[in-house]
Amino acid sequence: MFSLPTLITELTGMFIGARFVMIKVGLGSSTLFMVNGVVMLTSWWYLRIWGYVVRLAIILYKETDSIYLNPVNDTFVRNVLVSLCWVLGSGLQLMWGYTITMGAYGVVFGKKGKTEKSKE
Repeated sequence: MFSLPTLITELTGMFIGARFVMIKVGLGSSTLFMVNGVVMLTSWWYLRIWGYVVRLAIILYKETDSIYLNPVNDTFVRNVLVSLCWVLGSGLQLMWGYTITMGAYGVVFGKKGKTEKSKE
């Protein structure tokens, strides 16, 4: 139930890795870097926010009967632990999604540095 959506989220890792490599080799202001950023943001929202957070929440909700109310063969503790892992994982996906989105927002609309904020 959880393995495939969780595994698919790792596809975003190659764009994050590519970003790191491009910065290290001096391509941080190239068109390729910007395209990678757009793909990274889009894939994060689609695979991690939609695929992991929302889709797995829907699955958990639909399977409430078999997971929590009528667990099979004393699997209640395991099911609670799986749900806890999903909650913690969702928190991380949302936190990093917010960070990536605010970074992209800052690139598109300009961001204020610490010195500019303190002058206001």
